[in-house]
Amino acid sequence: MKMLAIDIGNSNIKCGVIENGIVLESWVDQTANAASVGKDLNRRDSHLPVALCSVVPEAARLLEQSFRKPDVRVSADAQKEIQGLYPGFGADRVADAVAAKLLYGQGKNLIVIGLGTATVLTAISASGSFAGGLITLGLGSTGQTLTSRIPQLPAISFDSLKMEGLGTNTISSMSHGTFLAHLGALQSWIDCAQKALTGPAVIVAAGWWSGLVSKHFAGFNHVDAFLTLKGTYLIANQVLKEQAVT
Repeated sequence: MKMLAIDIGNSNIKCGVIENGIVLESWVDQTANAASVGKDLNRRDSHLPVALCSVVPEAARLLEQSFRKPDVRVSADAQKEIQGLYPGFGADRVADAVAAKLLYGQGKNLIVIGLGTATVLTAISASGSFAGGLITLGLGSTGQTLTSRIPQLPAISFDSLKMEGLGTNTISSMSHGTFLAHLGALQSWIDCAQKALTGPAVIVAAGWWSGLVSKHFAGFNHVDAFLTLKGTYLIANQVLKEQAVT
């Protein structure tokens, strides 16, 4: 089935045309531009089934007003792959967990790490049950918070980060320090999740910062920048198939 999948995150909106699980086309815009994204979708192609994964209700409302309501909304209740998710479990985490299980971890323990505005870990047992999770500020958000809470410190960027050990000035000390702290936290998180799962796990990373982090962190088995979009597609595909049968 060919479908338009939309992932509305705290910072960005990702859109993708997906067919049989393959991302044929994708594009990104800022979440603040939700209304204009909807108008652009109207101009592009409006006849495909639409699957929406959103953690920003107001942005979803604006996009739907300028585009149309989705055929399927991602939620814990919309899927059957992962059991034991608590009320209010983030739609993006649901999509990531389902995609990680179906694409990389059937019958295996899973540790799914989202590296976006927030850094999030979701642990899934080999039987498909939610085993627990962890959440903290994301890499970029941590850098922004450091600057906002300590006015004398300058803004930092990780776009051209070159990890060469200790920083040699204020900016490199901040960027290296924040980045290394994040890597250390990730390893600690993974160790914690491994103990909870009582066995080896497949570790899957996704999100805006996954590409950069994976260059300096060897703990991931898979890095998939489209994991949320793929999970959105997989959940919606199953829902629409079931609806077609009934």
